Amino acid sequence: MRFIIIIISLLNLLFAQSNEPQVAPLNPEFVKYLEEKKLGLVNNINSYGYHNSIIPHPTNYKIETPRNYKVNLTLPQQYDLRDEGFVTPVKDQ
Repeated sequence: MRFIIIIISLLNLLFAQSNEPQVAPLNPEFVKYLEEKKLGLVNNINSYGYHNSIIPHPTNYKIETPRNYKVNLTLPQQYDLRDEGFVTPVKDQ
């Protein structure tokens, strides 16, 4: 049994692909925002101490949607599980 585990482990080491995590690329707008803030060109805190500006997202990582994914999905006005046949009507209790 140990021999089989050793063989499988060695084969896994030999044929394993490198799946190292990667860092998402930085958003150029975010880099520009950081540079302007460092130079003092951005003051995003008002007199009450609240942030009042929009900070761009740090990454520009985008997820591709599958072709068969419905983007413009409209929901029905009502949805009743009884109409779908998933539950029975209320019975005399």
